[in-house]
Amino acid sequence: MARRPGAFLGAVYVSRRQALIGLGVALSGCGDRIVPAAPSGRDRSPTRPDERLGIARRDESFRGRGDVTEQRDERRADDERPADDELALFEARPALVALPYRPFGGLPTPVDVLGSAAERLGIRGLYVKRDDRTGGIYGGGKPRKLEFLLGEAASRGAHLVVTSGGAGSNHAVATALYAKELGMRAVVHLMHQAKTPAARVNLLAAATFGAEVRLVGSQRQADRLAMDLVRREQAYRIAAGGSSPRGDLGFVNAGFELARQVERGQLPEPDAIYIAMGTMGSAVGLAIGVRAAGLKSRVVAVRASNLNTSSERQLRAAYRATNLFLREHDPEFPVVDYEHSGLETDGKQLGGGYARETMRGREAMRVFREHTHVALERTYTAKAFAALMSRVRGHQQQTVLFWNTHNTKSIEVDPGKSSALPPGLRGYLR
Repeated sequence: MARRPGAFLGAVYVSRRQALIGLGVALSGCGDRIVPAAPSGRDRSPTRPDERLGIARRDESFRGRGDVTEQRDERRADDERPADDELALFEARPALVALPYRPFGGLPTPVDVLGSAAERLGIRGLYVKRDDRTGGIYGGGKPRKLEFLLGEAASRGAHLVVTSGGAGSNHAVATALYAKELGMRAVVHLMHQAKTPAARVNLLAAATFGAEVRLVGSQRQADRLAMDLVRREQAYRIAAGGSSPRGDLGFVNAGFELARQVERGQLPEPDAIYIAMGTMGSAVGLAIGVRAAGLKSRVVAVRASNLNTSSERQLRAAYRATNLFLREHDPEFPVVDYEHSGLETDGKQLGGGYARETMRGREAMRVFREHTHVALERTYTAKAFAALMSRVRGHQQQTVLFWNTHNTKSIEVDPGKSSALPPGLRGYLR
């Protein structure tokens, strides 16, 4: 049966009633000063796509102080954890099990205690959600969304996926890698951004994983070219950053996952959760999931992208669209009103704009690394932790959770793939 044009538009912010148009590879290792919170009863072990993709996997030893051998053993033990029977979201909302989903491993991610950092900042309790450890070979927040998005693409028999982002997009890298894992080609439309070391690595990584990288001048052009591929090649379209009602399910699940960890005594219920916000999907999904799962935690979304991709109007619309999507597939899913969601934005850390380093961000990276040996990055997580540090007076008697969405898994890139990049993007490699 022939597919109708636009059949794959479920990957952007659309529903039957409403539509709206919706942007690192580890530069250092993970830490040894984090104290694991109380262990959970079950965990899902990561997949190992590197073995099937023929990718050289670098040793993930730590570059900070500490016993490197002991740290490697801890990482190996983590890789062999028994799998959870099902996602927390599916366990709590069985009606959603029918949604296409492909696990990439690493869930649920652990919660660790940041004891010395809490003492340094004067906070009663400080924890970190280790989303740097999602996925089998590439972690961070992106695999959570792609498990649902590429699951949908695979269920439709798509052979091509198309997405967009900045030149240093982590989302482009993750899409290229996991699409290849599922036997799909990826086309990524990338726009200019600030030149950073991470942008250089990510461009080479996208090419290494087989993505066809194209340079575009605007998000509007990227959207137009994506629609051409949908019509001509039945491509599956994924919105920038993977932020769409379907993609946001990854972080709705994260909210239920957190509630399950609270219930199991791995951490107290947080008063506040800090997470970086780019294309809004992570913050939207997390806020809905936290409330629907019964937690009262506030979600502080720290703006890391420019207002044209994360305005208050867009945030409200994305929130409503995702809640509506959930109720379309599970009529009993709670109506989580935006005004009572506990979702708030902090735009004070953006500085000069997307991917522009700030002094507060550098200080946040230094403090976090000093107390955990875990590296943040300048674009997203440094600004999110900087926001937390700037608001400690309001948290002195509270429990605060920092959501680390930065990939810290090392991957090898092929410098020879630079010739596959458009000439206009090769300047990032210098």
